[in-house]
Amino acid sequence: MGRLPLAIIFGVTLAACTPQQDLFRMTLVLSNANESEVFLGEAAGPPNDRGAFVIVSREGVVCEGFYLLSDPTKGEAIARCEDGRTGEFRFSSEGRVATISGTIGGEAFSGGAVDKRIVEAALAAIR
Repeated sequence: MGRLPLAIIFGVTLAACTPQQDLFRMTLVLSNANESEVFLGEAAGPPNDRGAFVIVSREGVVCEGFYLLSDPTKGEAIARCEDGRTGEFRFSSEGRVATISGTIGGEAFSGGAVDKRIVEAALAAIR
């Protein structure tokens, strides 16, 4: 029950901070080394700037955070999870795809991000 308000707050915060037409959205996937914990989520913000993200594990742990681009192809992010863990990440991108590495609660995680429009187009093609 407590997870739904976090997602709503995330969406309202993004909508209030950024004009909708300028919003850049990425779908995120992160996992630990043996894939026993996997997070899925979304990041959004203006292109070439900073933004917010939320990721949710298969077990339902929600982590929210912010990212900052240091240049158009790389940046850093921090997160706080509702179970008390914190996370730090670095990412680099090539166009509409990014690689991510970092830690959550001191454990190594890695993954990637892809422009949400690519994900939506792929899902529509298989429906």
